[in-house]
Amino acid sequence: MTDPTCPTCRVTMEVGFVVDHAHANSPTVAKWTAGTPEKSFWFGIKLRGKERLSIVTYRCPKCAVLHSYAPLT
Repeated sequence: MTDPTCPTCRVTMEVGFVVDHAHANSPTVAKWTAGTPEKSFWFGIKLRGKERLSIVTYRCPKCAVLHSYAPLT
């Protein structure tokens, strides 16, 4: 995927990511998860069997808007 252009400013956006701090000693990249969240008694929300994709986030260096994508690869 090429870096997108900001729809407001028309400048090239910077690639980045959102950190997931669920495990303080081992931060990971946030994930997009298919479906709606379902509460789990032990783990917060149920994830078993749901598609999960790493999120790539682009930021406009001029207006600071963020656009997030969950690419398939």
